[in-house]
Order: sequence, then C-alpha cells, then structure tokens
Amino acid sequence: MKFITQSRAINEKKQITKISLILRRVDIQIDFHYSESQRQFP
Repeated sequence: MKFITQSRAINEKKQITKISLILRRVDIQIDFHYSESQRQFP
C-alpha cells in the first residue's frame, strides 16, 4: 500500500516538473518574441 502511494507521488512530481519546464520554455519564447518585436518597432 505504501509503495503504491509513493510511486504515485513520484509520478505526480514528474508531471509537475514536466509542466513547469514546458511553461518555462513558453515564457522564454514569449520573452524572445517580445524583445524581437521591440527591436523591430522602437
């Protein structure tokens, strides 16, 4: 029983880190596009 809950917690932690990594990547892309547009239209 304890092992099942432990593995489930580990899986949830993996999903959370995956989501945070994706969000961070999206933030970086948004920052890049914003800086590019600022450079083109001062």
